[in-house]
Amino acid sequence: MGRYRDLKDLNNALYTSPNQDFKDFKWVDTYESKGLLASVYKQGDEFILAIKGTDVLKRTMIIDIRNDIAIYYKHLPEQSFCLETYYSKIKDKYPISLITGYSLGGSLAQILSGRHGIEAITFCSVGTKGLCKDDSRITNFGNLLDIFYTSSLARQVGKIMIMRATLEQQYYSTKIPSFNNHMYSRYGNPDIAVPLDYSKLKRNINHYLQDSMIHRLG
Repeated sequence: MGRYRDLKDLNNALYTSPNQDFKDFKWVDTYESKGLLASVYKQGDEFILAIKGTDVLKRTMIIDIRNDIAIYYKHLPEQSFCLETYYSKIKDKYPISLITGYSLGGSLAQILSGRHGIEAITFCSVGTKGLCKDDSRITNFGNLLDIFYTSSLARQVGKIMIMRATLEQQYYSTKIPSFNNHMYSRYGNPDIAVPLDYSKLKRNINHYLQDSMIHRLG
């Protein structure tokens, strides 16, 4: 299994076990404030900061959604200031070389990355153009069947990579972007993602899916 897939799975593990080791990611520290949850892991000699996204199963869901809306309307979310506070406290003890996040966590990771010039690998984020630098150090994975991602496609930053759909999407999706396709289980393997081709996208989203074979199982 490749690096991107492992990071995608690490982000999913944050929802259930943020204070535990995951595969070869050794848990170091966790911070929670105003709905934000961020954990530091060590993989080899590298310190990685992973940021949890919107959690619809927790009481903090409304706070998360408020932060999502702020980003969508190009306002810095409250959780970005909490994350900045946490980063400033740990940066000397744990020199972070990579930031990652999924959904809201991906957007927060991009904002922090843009401020400090740290590599970021993010998944299905709300677009943050205007809130952070459009930096080549950001690798930004998305799914064109995810309405959260596609509705802010023009505001996505970094190197945009499109993940192939899962088997579930291939056989059961209408190929119309929907809220359900934002779920972790509906995303494919980022290690075989393809760069976004705007020239094909402008013709028709379904043609783009067919031409680049994103609709096939990765």
